[in-house]
Amino acid sequence: MKTSMKVKSIIIMFFFILMFNSCKTKNNEIKVKLLKPEREIESIKDLYYIANINLVSNEDQIFIVDRSQGVLIATDKNFDPQYLINNKGDGPGELQQPINVVYQNDTLFIEDIQNRRMNFFQSNSGRFLNSFKIPFATTGKRFSIDLEGNFLFSRLPDESGNAITKANKKGEKLFDFGSKIPDPFSRKNNQSKLVQVNENNEYIVTSVTFGVLEIYNSKGKILSSIDLKEYEPIKRGFDSLKVDLAALEKAEDKRSIPQLILDSQVIGDMIFITFTDRIGLDRSGTRHLLQLQLKNNEIYLRNIYRFVTGSEDDDYNFMSFHYDKYERKIYAQGLITNKLYVFPMDTK
Repeated sequence: MKTSMKVKSIIIMFFFILMFNSCKTKNNEIKVKLLKPEREIESIKDLYYIANINLVSNEDQIFIVDRSQGVLIATDKNFDPQYLINNKGDGPGELQQPINVVYQNDTLFIEDIQNRRMNFFQSNSGRFLNSFKIPFATTGKRFSIDLEGNFLFSRLPDESGNAITKANKKGEKLFDFGSKIPDPFSRKNNQSKLVQVNENNEYIVTSVTFGVLEIYNSKGKILSSIDLKEYEPIKRGFDSLKVDLAALEKAEDKRSIPQLILDSQVIGDMIFITFTDRIGLDRSGTRHLLQLQLKNNEIYLRNIYRFVTGSEDDDYNFMSFHYDKYERKIYAQGLITNKLYVFPMDTK
C-alpha cells in the first residue's frame, strides 16, 4: 500500500513538473508582433520641436517634458497644443532639465534633475502649484508615486543593494530598500533598479543589469523575486551584456550602469518593459517591448513587440515609451531620428 502511494506521488509530481516546463516553453515560443506607426511626430504645430522627451497621458491629454529644452507642453490626443511652459531657470515654476513626469489626481509631478527639485503643476492649465527639493541624488529614471502619495525614486545603490528611496509628500526621506542580487563582477552600480507601483500599492522593482523582478510591500519588505532571464528575450540580451560587464570590470570602470532593462511601466496587472536586445553587435531583428502579466506573484510573458518604422530607429532601443491605456497606443521616441512614433496596440 505504501509503495503504491509512493508511486502515485511520484507520478503526480512528474505531471506537475512536465506541465510547468511545457508552460515555460510555450511562453518562450511566443511570436513577435510587429507594430507599425500610425503617425510620426517631429514637432507640435511648429510651436515645439521634439528633442529629448518623456511623456504621460490621462483620459483627454498628453503631457510632454523635454530635458534638453526645459519645457512642459500639454496636448490633446491628436497632439494639438493646449499650453506650453518654457520658463527655463531655477525659480518657482521654472524648469532646467525636466526628466520625468507623472500624472496623478489632476496634478503633474515633474522631476527636474538639474535643479534637484520636484515641481507640481495643475494638469488642465499648467499653473504652478508647489515644489520641494529632492535631498538626494537620483538616477533620473522613471519615478513613481504610491497610493498614499509617497514618492519612490531610483538612486545609486549602496553596498547592500538598496537602490530605491521612499520619500513622503514633502520630499523627506522615509527609508531606502532593495536587495543585493548575486553579481560575479561585484560592481556596486550593477545593483541599480527601476520602480513602479501597482494597483495593490505593491512596489514592482526591476534590476536594470540582471533582469530580476522583485515585489515589495509598502514597508519595503520583499514578497517575491522572479528572474526574467527565464524568458528567451531577456536571456539573450543578458548573454550579450555579460561581454560589456567583463569589459567594464577589466577597465575598472566603477561608474557606468550596464543596462539590460531600460524602462518599465505598470498598468493594472500588466508590466511593460523595454530592454536591450542584441547578439554581440548584431541588431537585426531587434525586439523592443515585452508585455508581462503579474498574477499571484508569478510572472507570465504575454507579448513580444518589435517596432517597425522603416528607419534606423528599428535597430536600436527607443529612448522613451509610454502606454496610453485609454487609447491603447504606445508612444515611443526613436533613438536615431528623435521622432515620436504612435503605435496602435493589441495587448491581447
